[in-house]
Amino acid sequence: MKKALQEADKVLKKHPVTVCAKVLKALALIRSDKIADGFEIINTLDVPGAHFDDGTLQAFVHCFKEAGCPDRITTLYQRAVAVSPSEQNLTHLFMAHVRNRSFKNQQLVAMRLFKEFNNTPYFFWGVMSIVMQAHSDPEMGEKMFYPLAERMLANHVELHAMVYEGMGKFAEAEELLGTNDSRALLPTPPTFLTARRLALLMSAKNYRTVMNRSVEGLKADPDDWVLWKMLFDSSFELLKEAENDDEQTK
Repeated sequence: MKKALQEADKVLKKHPVTVCAKVLKALALIRSDKIADGFEIINTLDVPGAHFDDGTLQAFVHCFKEAGCPDRITTLYQRAVAVSPSEQNLTHLFMAHVRNRSFKNQQLVAMRLFKEFNNTPYFFWGVMSIVMQAHSDPEMGEKMFYPLAERMLANHVELHAMVYEGMGKFAEAEELLGTNDSRALLPTPPTFLTARRLALLMSAKNYRTVMNRSVEGLKADPDDWVLWKMLFDSSFELLKEAENDDEQTK
């Protein structure tokens, strides 16, 4: 640690305003059990409105970890986000809340990340943060947190399917809605979900599958007019395809 202090002092002698060198000196002091001296340096630097690069922020983090001050890591990144709300700073803030088991704040930061950077894993960070709140408070978990997590997952499936549909990936949208997980999450009645999946298959021009599924469905419910309509529509499209094939072979 003595050598580390000497190296930091050398840098500061040449570059007296180098913040990272000051923080590294503070880290060396903390590791030498001179915690008060280390924090005397830190507290003059870690103030609201200060801008630090990632290397300096990480040096601060090491100081706070060595000193056993996880709350200061959270404050550090809250201030960093206030100055520069980058994806990297927000991610570090989320992780700081994870270390402190601050589940509600985890959720807020995760959903901000998802909203601003549109990266799906951040959405699931938010859902898991809600599940953690449910674990920490079983009564509220049953009343609020688990139902909220369920609704969020259902909405995510719907949104994902709509994105596929908007991109013209109708087969992928149908496949997504047909998974066991999606069927368990979606509040859509089974008959409506079946109709939507068949409509997507029609858009994908997978007429043979639509016809076969409609026939199977009508065996169970011969009065379902949607299935009858899908059966007729798919049959007509298959006839058109057959006629076009005949014309091309002539």
